[in-house]
Amino acid sequence: MLISTQGYASNGPDDYQEVRSMRAILTTTRKSLDELKRKERLLATQLATKETNLGILLHEMARRGSSIRLRKMFTENPDIQVNLPYPLPGPDEGKTPLHLAAEQMELETVNLLIAAGAQKYLLDATNTTPLQAAIIGRSKAYRIGYKAEQLKDFELIIRKLSP
Repeated sequence: MLISTQGYASNGPDDYQEVRSMRAILTTTRKSLDELKRKERLLATQLATKETNLGILLHEMARRGSSIRLRKMFTENPDIQVNLPYPLPGPDEGKTPLHLAAEQMELETVNLLIAAGAQKYLLDATNTTPLQAAIIGRSKAYRIGYKAEQLKDFELIIRKLSP
């Protein structure tokens, strides 16, 4: 038995090669693990970005009353979160898609969102419910000159959002 310069017992060149081989395997494993962690972080970032983009798109469709596109989105993404607040800063910050659809008096969109699980009693950043958003939207509509027939869905929206 030989004693190596590192202080461990050795049976000669075979043990030395085995140690080198194990170190190489360990180094490769560490690199692979680091690569897996990097890929996991990248995937998590991509998923968060996708969810944020879907959320923004959902809010925009609710504001515009794009009920056909909303149906398609709900079909393609059945687990989409319909109660998330608008993520970007600005006048819509904190509003849910239901707040936006109610404010714009989009009856069909309000119905779709409620059917998809939108909660009628969530508050936005200004402590406003979707029902209050509908009332605010109606008063804005009168101020900018909407005609009575353009406001016909208001009463139905109020009934839908009332407790």
